[in-house]
Formats: sequence, structure tokens, C-alpha cells
Amino acid sequence: MKRLYKKSLIISAFALALFLCFVMKFNVKAENVSNVTYIDADGEEKTLESCRVLDKDCVNLEEQAEGLVAIYEDGFYFINETTLRDFGKYGTIYPDGVKKIKINQGNVSFILADGVTLKLSNLFLKENGTSLTVYAQSTGDDRGKLEVYSSNGAAIGCMPDSGHPSDLSFTVNGGTVIANSNSDAIDLSDLGDGGTLTVNGGTLVAWTDADSDCAVIAKSAVLNGGKVYANRPYDGTEAADGKGFQLSDKLYLNMTDPLNDVLYMNAFGNYPTVALKPGYVWIYETSKCVVDDVNLRFIDDSTSPDYYNQPIVPSKASVQKHSLTLGGAIGVNFYTYFPGGDVTTYSDYSMNFSIAPSGRTLTVPVNEGVLDSGSGLYRFSFHVKSTEMADVITATIRDGEGNEISTDTYTVEAYYVDVVKNQRFLPPEEKEIRNLIEAVDAYGYYAQQFLSKNARVPWTIGEKHAAMGQDGYIKTLDSAVIDADVEELKNDSYKAVITKDGQVQDINYTLVMEDNTTLKFYVTVEEGGSITAARGSEVLSCTRSGSRYVVLLENIAAHELGDVYTVTLTDANGVDSTITLSALSYANALLGSDTYGAKEEVKGSMAAMYEYYKAAVAYKNKYGN
Repeated sequence: MKRLYKKSLIISAFALALFLCFVMKFNVKAENVSNVTYIDADGEEKTLESCRVLDKDCVNLEEQAEGLVAIYEDGFYFINETTLRDFGKYGTIYPDGVKKIKINQGNVSFILADGVTLKLSNLFLKENGTSLTVYAQSTGDDRGKLEVYSSNGAAIGCMPDSGHPSDLSFTVNGGTVIANSNSDAIDLSDLGDGGTLTVNGGTLVAWTDADSDCAVIAKSAVLNGGKVYANRPYDGTEAADGKGFQLSDKLYLNMTDPLNDVLYMNAFGNYPTVALKPGYVWIYETSKCVVDDVNLRFIDDSTSPDYYNQPIVPSKASVQKHSLTLGGAIGVNFYTYFPGGDVTTYSDYSMNFSIAPSGRTLTVPVNEGVLDSGSGLYRFSFHVKSTEMADVITATIRDGEGNEISTDTYTVEAYYVDVVKNQRFLPPEEKEIRNLIEAVDAYGYYAQQFLSKNARVPWTIGEKHAAMGQDGYIKTLDSAVIDADVEELKNDSYKAVITKDGQVQDINYTLVMEDNTTLKFYVTVEEGGSITAARGSEVLSCTRSGSRYVVLLENIAAHELGDVYTVTLTDANGVDSTITLSALSYANALLGSDTYGAKEEVKGSMAAMYEYYKAAVAYKNKYGN
């Protein structure tokens, strides 16, 4: 009997262990990943030194037959290939895979790894005050996805028969989140102290298969950016005739970029107030609403209008986005929206530019703006010198009476910070564009170092021109790159070849790195002599200044800095002198000079110009413009 009793104890203990393995927590030894990056609500890249992976070891197993797991602990969870392995069919948790996740309480954040798609049938927020925030690691096509398709209750939000928890929160900061259900797709409760949906970036797609239900039910929704599809077609998928939002409080529309932020939605399930940022209106196809600078309210409750692909746009002429111009001159393009879209109705308006600290100005009538057919915006450009890339450009739109309509400020370096450092606007695979923008920033930095010390009248960085790197970023070249570029540029193949004859006594030249890259020639002629200048059939500017003529070869684009030109100088007797060179010949002459060749700022500046040229050529070869 003793042996049988001991055996029974052993069997009971084993059975209890098995039971605990299936019912109790698995969070004994969760996997952690080091240096996990993600894009935050402001579009900036952040890094976690260590982050838990959402795997079998950090969830609870509950109601095994339904494939449900629960998360009890606050914090960040990284969704990667390990998650798919453990949660998938034939995975390490359930043979048929994890179907549902219940966030029991607290504040939980998911980071979606690039290239990973997690598919579920339900994502529940159970207790009062529970929140879920979704982040992605990038903004391109490879960004992570969370897809929730439900046939029983909301895809995301309240659990069936759980009542109506208060203060739920669901936030999308990035990635692609899809929620679909045969009832309300996202249910954060619109009763009492119901929950809030917030979208700061990425794409949220929510739709119901039921004509009488809603894409989103909540107390309020705050849409700051990104793309939101609320019961509207997405990626070829047709939505039912259900409603877009049903809110007990307000829809806060803070989207202000009509090119990158958009709300696609069906009619409201009720009649909430729609709060807009001051100065913006929501363009729509109905007259059932009244608009002012703050709120849009329904004035006829008998009909909820159908909002479809209606962008939020400024109520007045204003700049909406920027880009760089990198032809023969460096500058900023200001893309400007005009209500109604027809600039001819604003014929008395003007775009007024100024740049500080120099105070240089430019006024352009708005009817000279260039229409960008893709966006419907009008482009106005302001060119800068190589030393002005951190100087602040102010663009002010004024009406015919000189009244200020709107003002925008920007710098060349700000574009570098936005695109390269903050990784906005461009997908990562567009390396040629990023390399070119980096090269422009480095060119501006080294031009300041060179010209501030070697100009005819030296000047102080930060006084005459704003210092590069004032936003905390600065692009410099590795010393090995500078040394290699200097050796390359000192090669005789870049040396100018000059022949003098007839009335021409001497020829010198320089490269003007102002808002228009120009080769400038100084030609000395004998007393009483004269010349004309040409490049092939093109007649060049040739003006006399004392005993010398000044000849200009203008508008040399960045990708043309290495192009070889022959300039012919013809005197009064028809005798020709020639100079054959490229813009890089200037670098060759400086680096071979006893006066300048050993100076570090000269080496850095000429190397930066060479890197700018190579990046521009790579860009030109790929895009052709």
C-alpha cells in the first residue's frame, strides 16, 4: 500500500504540474531583444535598450479551446518572427494558433517589427483604464501590420458581455492596423466615461460588415496625422454601408497636411461636434454644416452627410510643404495652397521672401507660381548661397493691400534634419535622395568654414550667417574621405588648360559659390583691346571692368560640376584664346596652391563639393531629373 500511495502522489504531482503549465502564467523567462527602435508619436526615432518579445513566455493561457492568451504586465512588447512562431498555427502555444489577445489591465505598447504581420480574431481591452499603443519601426511599405478580423464582437476593444469599461485608450502611432468585424469594428465604449481613439501616424483601417454598425465607437477620437479609413474602401476592399464614427463627445481633427494626412470616412452614427485646428476647414460635399475657424457642427440633424476622401485644408492661402531645389542654385521650394485651387483669382497676391540675418528679400507675384499637378499646390522658390543653408527663410503671403495672409519659415538644413535625421517624407530605399541631401548639408557646413576664414573680408560664423548644426545635427566628412577626395582632385585631369593669343594678356578664374554656381573669368587685354566670349554657340556675359573683362559661365548644376567646358575669347582682330576646364578645376587649383593647399578648411570644402557632385550624379543617373 505504501508503494501505491507514493505512486499516487507522484502521479498527482505530475498532473498538477501539467495543469499549471496550461493554466498559469508562462512569463518565467521571456525573451528580450536589445536596442529595439521605433517611431514615436512625433515621428522621431527612439530606441529601447531592452524590450520583451511577445512570445509564449510573457502571456497567460486562458480558455485554451478558444485560443485566448492574456497580457497582465504593463510595458513594451516587441512583435517579431518569434511572436509569429509561437502564436501561429502549429505554434508553441496552441495547435490552431493564438486567435485572441486580452490585455487585462494597465498600459501596454506593441512595437511591430518591419516585415511582420500579426493576425488575430480579437484584441480585447478588459478593465477600466486599459490602454494599448501601437508603434512601428519604419514608415515605408515594409512597416509592420496588425490585422484583426472578428466574427464575434468588436475586433478591437471591449470584450463581449464585459459591460462598458471606462477610460479605455487605443492609440496608433505607426504601422498598418486593420480592424474588421460583423459588428462594430473598434468598440471603446461611447457610454459615460468611454474610451478614446488616437491616431498620430501610420494607417488605421476599420470597417464593419453590418450596415447598421460602426467602424469606431468611442467617447472621442483624436486624429493628429496618418491615414484613417473609417468604413470606406481600402486597398481594393469594399466596405459595407455602416457608419464611420459614433462618438459621445467630439471628433478632434488636428490633421493639417492635405498631402500626407487624410480621413476617409462614411457618415457619422450620431451627430458629434467636429473640432478643427484654428485656421482650418474640412472640405465636404454637403451644405448641412456650418463652419468657422474652430468647429464644424451639424445644423440639420435629419441627415448625416457622407464624407468621402474629404481632406482637411487651410481656410486661407498658406504653405503646406517644402522641398529643395538643386539645379544651378540651391534653394527651398515652398508649396502653397490657395482655397479654390485657382491662383488666377488671387492675382493681386504676392509671395514675399526674406532671409535672416542678411535681410535679402524677393517678392514674387503669386501668378508666377508653378503648379504642381500632383498636389494642386503652387511652388515658389527662394535660392540661397552655400553659406546660407542654416539662415532662416521667411515666406509671407500678402494680399493686394499688403495685409499678411499667412507666414511660414524654413531652412535648407531643416530639410536635411526632417528627411535624413527624422526619416520623414522618404522611404529608406531612396538612398540616392538621402545621400544627396546629406551631401548638400556637408557642403554648406564646409563652405562656411572655408569662406568665413578666406573671404576678402573674413567674417564670423553665427553673426553674418547662422551656424550649421544649430538643430543639434551636423554632417561632417570622415578624414579618410577628405584625404581620398583631395588626392583625386589634385590629379592633372582636373587642371585647367589655358591658351593665350592676340590681345589677351592674362586669364584667371574663380568659382562663385553663391545662389547661382558660376565660373567667373578675369581676362586682361592689351591697351585698346577688346574681346567677346562664348561656349560653343552660346554667347557668354562679358563686361569690361577697368583693364579687365569679366566673363561669366552661369547656372552650373550640381551634377555638372565635373563637366568640361571650353570657353573661347575672341579679340577685336578675330584671334582666339581658350580655357578648357570644369568647376572642379577650381578645386584642383586651390589644392595645388602654396597659399591654400595645406589649409584644413580648404581641403574639407573642396572634398565636400566633390561629394556633393558625386551624389548629384548618382541621383541624376537614377531619376533623370
